[in-house]
Parts: sequence; structure tokens; C-alpha cells
Amino acid sequence: MTDMTEHPASADELLNAAGQLSAGRIKQLTHKGAHYIVKSVERHASLLDRVQKGDPDKAFARELALLTEFAAKGAPVPHVAASDATRIVMTHSGETLSAMVTQGSISPQILTQAGRALARLHALGLAHGRPAIRDLCWDGAQITFIDLEAGAKLRATPRDQARDVILLLNSVFAMAPEHHHIAPHIWAGYQAGDNLGLSARTRALARRLWWVEALAWPASQLHRIKGKTRSEFRAVARTRAFLLRTRL
Repeated sequence: MTDMTEHPASADELLNAAGQLSAGRIKQLTHKGAHYIVKSVERHASLLDRVQKGDPDKAFARELALLTEFAAKGAPVPHVAASDATRIVMTHSGETLSAMVTQGSISPQILTQAGRALARLHALGLAHGRPAIRDLCWDGAQITFIDLEAGAKLRATPRDQARDVILLLNSVFAMAPEHHHIAPHIWAGYQAGDNLGLSARTRALARRLWWVEALAWPASQLHRIKGKTRSEFRAVARTRAFLLRTRL
């Protein structure tokens, strides 16, 4: 959690301090005893990157607008302390859940809170778009969602929200097998916080996505043969199997 000082830094001070950091798209900044993340506009190295990823300036402006609008709706996203045309200075939201999982420093209670936090986000009519386990942070008090870049929506449909749940669980099953045991805690938290019937919609969507599993099958088998334990392709079948065998 960011430590707020008696006289917090102004936006101009933070942007000046951010400008002194070494090059890099995402950097950490400590200023006047408070901790921040500085995110700079992405610069594509090639025309192919630009074609595949789109206009980086538009993507940057969109993320800044989404952070502002999500926060206005009460969503747990980082507070934007300062911004300009090339940088966003955000309050530090703690450690990512993926790092905590691999370090063995996460508890079932935090994982359950992660599921509940996603349910609360959905109750606000929002969708993250790609809530991978690395996009959730814990600061000792609350879960925060970061990286509103890919598909975040202010007026989400139930399908958008069911897709959120599937992608979060898929990111868990894409981790090494010794970490797959965390999925039931996240799912239980989501179900406990879900007052919109989205848990049932999530299972229904998972059932209809059999064709995604079929498309992923060749690559998943190649990864199995190569002994890859971390595979987004193999995670597709694992995610569907998990959702279709659990009870609501």
C-alpha cells in the first residue's frame, strides 16, 4: 500500500521525478516516501509490431481514460496521481498475485478475495477484458486490477464478464501444475460474490467453447510432448474441465 505523506507530491513534481527515471515502459518510483508505478507509452520497434498492436498513442490514451472512468465507478484500480501525453504515474498497488503464488506467499483467503473482487467489478457493469493472475495485485488490504489494455469495457455484457472469469482461471491453469490448486479458491470467491447469475453463465460459455479447445489441441499436444508444464494451450482443456465438473 502506498504510504501517504503529510504533504503529498504534486502532479508536476511526480512527472518531473518520473522524467528522471531510466528508460523503460514500466518503472517504479519512490518520491517523498510514497511508492508509484510509472507507465510510459509503448514505442514499437517495427512496422509489424505497429500493425499487430495498433497505434500506441491511442492505446495509451484509452488506458488512461479507462483508469479514470473505472475509478469513477468505484472499481479497484490504481489511482492516477499524475499523467501527461507519454506517462501515467499511478499509486503502487502491491505485489501481483502471480508473484505471490510462485513465491508461496499467498493464502487461500487472498485468493478468495480475488474472486470476490472480480464479482464486485462485474456488479458495477464493467469487464476487465483480460484479468490474468498477473493483473491482480494485493497490497495487504485489498485486491487491485491493473493493465486495462485488452478489451476492458465500461458497459460490459454478461458474456464479456463470463469471459473475464474464464480468462482468469485459464491464466492459473497456464502456470506450472503445482500452482493449479489455487483455482478452486478463486472460483469459490467469485461464486460467493456473484449476485447476477454470472457463475452459471460462465459454465455455459465454457461448455460452448469446445471449439477453442479443439483448435488448441495440436499445440497443447506438442507442448505435452516437449514437456512444457506452463502452457496457455494446455490450459484451455484444463479450464473447461474444471468449470464443467464443479458444482454451483
